[in-house]
Formats: sequence, C-alpha cells, structure tokens
Amino acid sequence: MHVVFDGWPQRYDSLLGLNLLFGLFITVLLWEGNRAIFVLMRRLFPRYDQTTSRLVVQTLTSTIFTFLATVFLNEFHRLIFTVPLCPKGGIFSSFLLKMVPTLMVTSFYESIYFFGEWKKNLQRSEALARAGI
Repeated sequence: MHVVFDGWPQRYDSLLGLNLLFGLFITVLLWEGNRAIFVLMRRLFPRYDQTTSRLVVQTLTSTIFTFLATVFLNEFHRLIFTVPLCPKGGIFSSFLLKMVPTLMVTSFYESIYFFGEWKKNLQRSEALARAGI
C-alpha cells in the first residue's frame, strides 16, 4: 500500500527489507485471520437460508478482528521499529484502510460460496422434481 500511495522508495537500506517483511506480515495476519472467520461462519451457518445471519455475524466479527489486528500491528511495529505504524490519532484511518481489502475479499469469498450453495439447492430441487417428490 505504501508503494501505491507514496511511490517506490528512493533509497534502499535494511529498513526497506524489514518494512517489506512487516507489510507481508500484515497481509498474512489479516488474510488468515479473516479466512478463519469465513470457515467458522460456514460451519456455524452452513445452510442457504442462513445467508443473512452468516453475513451479519461474519461482517461484525471480521470488523472487530480487523480493528484489533490494526491496534496490535501498531503496537508491534512500535516495539520493533520504536515508532508506531500509525501517527498519533491515525489508528481509525489505518483501520478503515485495512477494511477496504477485507470487505473486497469477504465479498469475493461469500459470492463464490453463495452461488455454490444456490447451485446445489437448484440441483436438489431438480432431482426431487424428477423423482416426483
């Protein structure tokens, strides 16, 4: 995200490598954390008619996780680099920035799951109709 918003770094040093690794850590933490939430929600609300409940609980859980991860990452960055990841008072902005890809990935995964379940239900209905039930 820094490259997108600030451009490619003008100087290369050991901090650049550490920052790239930390960026990778941020990505993996948010991706895997939210993926675990998706898997859990699919176990708790597996049926097609539970889609609304799954989406509401999943969105709330994912939002809370992303906010807590943002706070954790800010403090972890302060511990490693002695400066916070976000400027003072910038946690909420950082959280909102992290929510954009989180919501995009959530929408993508949920769309695939929703249409897969819809297709299974359609196939079951057709099979029941053919069986005369």
